[in-house]
Amino acid sequence: MENHNTRKIEHAPIKVEGPPKESKQPVKTPGCLNFVAWSAIILVVIVLMSLGKDDVETTSTYQPTPEEVAQKIKTENEEKEKAAKAAAELEAKKKAEEEKAANGYALGETGVIHGHKVKVNSIRKESRINEFEKPAKGKEFVIVSVTIENGSNEEISYDPWLFDILNSQGQITNPHSSNLETGKLIPGGKVTGELVFEQPIGDPKLQVIYKWNLFSKETIKLNLQ
Repeated sequence: MENHNTRKIEHAPIKVEGPPKESKQPVKTPGCLNFVAWSAIILVVIVLMSLGKDDVETTSTYQPTPEEVAQKIKTENEEKEKAAKAAAELEAKKKAEEEKAANGYALGETGVIHGHKVKVNSIRKESRINEFEKPAKGKEFVIVSVTIENGSNEEISYDPWLFDILNSQGQITNPHSSNLETGKLIPGGKVTGELVFEQPIGDPKLQVIYKWNLFSKETIKLNLQ
């Protein structure tokens, strides 16, 4: 009886796999994003180049006409003439004010110092101011009507003792009397009163001197002739 060696063949187990699982990660599309970004950049560049081109064309191609050039030169010359005229008028006015301050304002003119506007309205001469008061021998009473106006933006004070009189002999004296009281003026306010001075009869050169405060050396002169 033949013996046949029977070899047992072992087979590896067969692994059955199901269909592949879907990935939960989002699908990247770099090509699409790059296209959109580059498209936006190119569009911006084109717009900027177009604007710059328009500006260059506008500034480089326009040329004013001869009439426009002539008109521009004429306008500039007129403006220069106006400025020169205004400067000359201002200088003349300044010089006139300096002369008036040195020589005195004419009767009826308004002198200005630190916002105090002062004017002599009228002048008259009397041998007496009442039955009891008479001037000294060889003298007469000079009665001066004055108006003070506040031309500043602040309150100012007024006082009859802010006024003196200068005669042709170089004498400076205070008022003999006055109906102008002491007080204050708001901006734009004004007051009028009379000052009585005792002066040589017929003095040909009388000037009222006004100082804007009792402690100031700055004054203006108002001629009485």
